[in-house]
Amino acid sequence: MEINLKGMKLSAGQGQLFHSEIPGNNEILKPLGKEFGKPIFIDIRLEIEDQRIKAFGTISTEVVLNCSRCLEPFVYDINANFAVGMIDISLQEEQDLWQDELVFIKDGIADFSALIYDIILTQVPMAPLCSINCKGLCPICGIDLNSSSCQCQQDNIDPRWEKLRHLT
Repeated sequence: MEINLKGMKLSAGQGQLFHSEIPGNNEILKPLGKEFGKPIFIDIRLEIEDQRIKAFGTISTEVVLNCSRCLEPFVYDINANFAVGMIDISLQEEQDLWQDELVFIKDGIADFSALIYDIILTQVPMAPLCSINCKGLCPICGIDLNSSSCQCQQDNIDPRWEKLRHLT
């Protein structure tokens, strides 16, 4: 998402709101084996704060994930807020700010694309669960324990824990 700042007049105490809906780039999520379930909705408010342009925004979308227990696909909602500074790329060397906290302006255009995808990637859980109560797969027969049950006996106890078995 790019915002053209040329000719834009921002004054202290007043902001400018931008809304955009962009299709999710599945190539970004492909290494994770994931894909977008709906477009990415972005609201960004540009404000002047301490004589710098700051961007405050929200991102919402859906990502299709596979449960780490039962391996079934499910839709995961992503809703995230962000606040970043903006700086002209020609002034970058003069600033002592972290690159992750900035959106760079080049030729009057602020490109939020990298920031948006970084935020989405940080919101995707490492071990996603379709439900907190997901029972997963049987380690012996592999049946999905959420939809059916099995009669497998799981007596494989680590010998170091064997004496604890008799406590119950």
